[in-house]
Amino acid sequence: MNARINLPPELLEPVPAFEPFRWTTPEADAASTQNQLAVVSRARDVAYGVANIMEMLEQEELGEGCEGEDGRPIPKLFNPCMRGNLQRLAITSLQMLGDSLAKAIEHANSNARKRADT
Repeated sequence: MNARINLPPELLEPVPAFEPFRWTTPEADAASTQNQLAVVSRARDVAYGVANIMEMLEQEELGEGCEGEDGRPIPKLFNPCMRGNLQRLAITSLQMLGDSLAKAIEHANSNARKRADT
């Protein structure tokens, strides 16, 4: 004899066992604003700019002691002072970006809480 059990549909749906970490609430994500899109756009520009700076610094470091096709040492692009300035620019840019993103996240979460309270 085969017994058949009828379960409600919500019990048949797979339930995620893991939810990835998120900085914003789902409500905040649903209500993204133009301001948030502007922050994301600036974040992209800063990230790629810092990556380019760091790539140039690394390329120069990797070329130390190497010779060009003509057999002469590869010339340095930056003196130590310039290297320090570029490194500090990268650090400061990323710190400012992090601060800007933290404010945008707090703004989004705050707005979502206000909407939920009304």
